[in-house]
Amino acid sequence: MKTRKPENSTKDSDDRISRAKRERYRSRDFGSGYDSRYRGGINRLNTEVERAWIERQLGTGPVLDAGAGTGRFSSMLARRGHTVTALDSSAAMLASLKAKAPGVNTVEGDIYGLPFESDSFGAVLCMHVLFHLPDWERVVAELARVLSTGGQLFFEMRSAEHAAAFAAAARALGLASEESTTDDPSSATFTASGKQVKKVLDSYGVSVERTLRYDIAHSYWYRPLNRISERLLARSPLARRVFARVELALGPACPGWLAYRTLYVGRKR
Repeated sequence: MKTRKPENSTKDSDDRISRAKRERYRSRDFGSGYDSRYRGGINRLNTEVERAWIERQLGTGPVLDAGAGTGRFSSMLARRGHTVTALDSSAAMLASLKAKAPGVNTVEGDIYGLPFESDSFGAVLCMHVLFHLPDWERVVAELARVLSTGGQLFFEMRSAEHAAAFAAAARALGLASEESTTDDPSSATFTASGKQVKKVLDSYGVSVERTLRYDIAHSYWYRPLNRISERLLARSPLARRVFARVELALGPACPGWLAYRTLYVGRKR
């Protein structure tokens, strides 16, 4: 997995990555194969875990799905009776979303400058977005701004605790770490620790209420089993249900060094 860490970034490199990301996501062909990535295997399992956990925690009120893509979460929320606004910078992705969920209000816009009044939404989702951004803290500020007092903020990040623990173990054993840098700025990804996330949220008036550690199948520790897991989860709905139930049950108490991702829910004070 090619990753870069925010603490190693400079402003120039951050700006370069952000521009490359924007260009990539707004390209006409980016969304063409997007849905197919989540139709089977580990990615489908993750979607099922994320949807189930969000549905359990989500209260009432209008929901913003920021960085909605083709609507993996917007369509699910709309089916369950929520009033959903989906924002994305890609017109092509939003067109695909609208075809799936005509009742969702779609808005083409920039996640760094959300085109909504402050305190507009009872809940805000930002799934599979922030770990792509070197300056994800800026986006959190915008998400918190449009969230009403008492509202919920849902997002996930790749776990810095997990990456650090594996890197330390690899060094001790004289093995190559899974972490490396990439020359393609549009493919760069980032990690954050629970402590870092809490600090950022606190600064914008949001308190972390619950976390779910999950995506064990992508864990660096189990990398040799990735292909086996991918095939099993792609072919067996029963295996996905079992894995999902285990992660949902154990995820709240799972240590950060074990799980690849952490899903957060915060509440605006």
